[in-house]
Amino acid sequence: MLQKISYNLGIATLSRGVIGGLSLVIVGILTRFLGPEGFGQYSAIFAYLYIFTAIADLGLYTFMVREISRTSEPAEERKIASKIFTLRFLAVVSIIILADLLVFAFPYPLKIKMGVLIASLFSVGSSLVQVLVGIFQKYLRLYLVSFSDILARLVQLGSLAVLIRFETGLLWFVAVVVFSEAVHLSLIYVFSRRMIKVKPIIDLAYFRHALKTALPIAISLVLVLIYFKLDTVMLSIMKPAHDVGIYSVAYKVLEAVIFLPAIYIGLVMPLLSRFAVKSKPEFIKTFKSARAPKKIFVRS
Repeated sequence: MLQKISYNLGIATLSRGVIGGLSLVIVGILTRFLGPEGFGQYSAIFAYLYIFTAIADLGLYTFMVREISRTSEPAEERKIASKIFTLRFLAVVSIIILADLLVFAFPYPLKIKMGVLIASLFSVGSSLVQVLVGIFQKYLRLYLVSFSDILARLVQLGSLAVLIRFETGLLWFVAVVVFSEAVHLSLIYVFSRRMIKVKPIIDLAYFRHALKTALPIAISLVLVLIYFKLDTVMLSIMKPAHDVGIYSVAYKVLEAVIFLPAIYIGLVMPLLSRFAVKSKPEFIKTFKSARAPKKIFVRS
């Protein structure tokens, strides 16, 4: 099993390198055609929405990975995944609507406010993608996620190549991100149905249980995610868009570096969740192996 983790981690690392290269090209296009001020406005739009998307997480992604990993019954895991997916959808739509209303209270130019309204669709899509990734983690099929990520980034790059021929403005560049995320969500949803057929299910009692259980996770995740984006939002309020643009380009490096530890822990977590319920010795064995990445490559 740990050999499968090493395989998935290797694929994720390789795909991250490809995505990193594509991202550099995309950032280069954006900074060239939008300029420092335009790219600063572009970054402010997504940094603002990122705060609310983080709040909408509610710890449900981690909660779903744990819950579906603890059962081997297809019907039960289908119910769990469907209910959590529905709860995430209701939560993110509600919170993003609030974000759209609150943005008009900030001293942003009208262009940024309109950009927030358009990019709201991206936030909803990316939030739903994140919770569905938990399914791929349980079944150790992150190569499908990697394929979807790369294809979505290629769609974004191709759309930008078409867009710049017409020399359109900021809002069109934001719309391209929304379009590529729609493609991304569609691919992830279709692939996830190969493992678990998720569908909308309303269960208020389960929703209350999930929110109560996931609350500590939600608080910690929100604090961490806000830490990484609140500075950009504050800078966009206190400084000109030109300064935000310069700052945001440099920040892309950090975002690329922190990916690997997160994906590694995400791959190990389903195993720990399963063994925590079924086999304490296996839980201890897996935990010790996971602490030392070099042991992953040793047959267990």
